[in-house]
Amino acid sequence: MATTTPSALDPGRERLVRAAIAALGLLSLAIGAFMAISPSAFFDAIGPFGRFNDHYVRDMSTWQLGFGAAMLVAVGRAGWRRPLVAVGAVQAGLHVVNHLIDVGDSHPAWVGVFDVVTLAGSLALFAWLWLTTAEADR
Repeated sequence: MATTTPSALDPGRERLVRAAIAALGLLSLAIGAFMAISPSAFFDAIGPFGRFNDHYVRDMSTWQLGFGAAMLVAVGRAGWRRPLVAVGAVQAGLHVVNHLIDVGDSHPAWVGVFDVVTLAGSLALFAWLWLTTAEADR
């Protein structure tokens, strides 16, 4: 049984897509592990909005861990890419909007701006991947 699904992209773009998907998957796993292992440290460093709730932070880690694992599977399975990238793009877009609404509510204040900028960067990468994987489906 083959472990990969062929892609219609040229080899250079295929490598770039695989690398971007792997990077996003590893980032999601790293964030999820950080959230699960030390919810209070995650809250203090990255998510200082509102009141701390360790259960909620660990709940959110399950999304990050599950999505990251699925993205790593998608590195070798072209058929998984576009649907996962679409879900990632929608989630990243909604996440950016949420952080724009609360941008001034973080402590320290620079974290709010930093979060919006980095989340917008991930949204841009997901959007590029969605457009590129659409080319592979043609």
